[in-house]
Amino acid sequence: MSAWAGELALIPGVDWLLNPFSRCLLCNRILFSGQGGLAVPEWIVAQCIETWHCPDCRRAYWHGSHVRRMLAQLQSFAKQGEQARACSGQQQDAGNVVC
Repeated sequence: MSAWAGELALIPGVDWLLNPFSRCLLCNRILFSGQGGLAVPEWIVAQCIETWHCPDCRRAYWHGSHVRRMLAQLQSFAKQGEQARACSGQQQDAGNVVC
């Protein structure tokens, strides 16, 4: 998957960190801040963790350990893309440069 992400990052306009976690995983609608969806676990409410909800399917979201892990993965993809673009530029400019 990392190699695939590096190849995708070479395409102009691909930004792995553009509005991550802003859309519903089920129906791809833009999420809205606050409770308004399905029930949020009480421990989330008790810790005053910010929540989002989908206006269509009403699924609830919050930033927990999964988001931290996924953000780290997206940052890794972005870094690989930067390296791939740098190598691509070197190969074009210098001919036989291997990264």
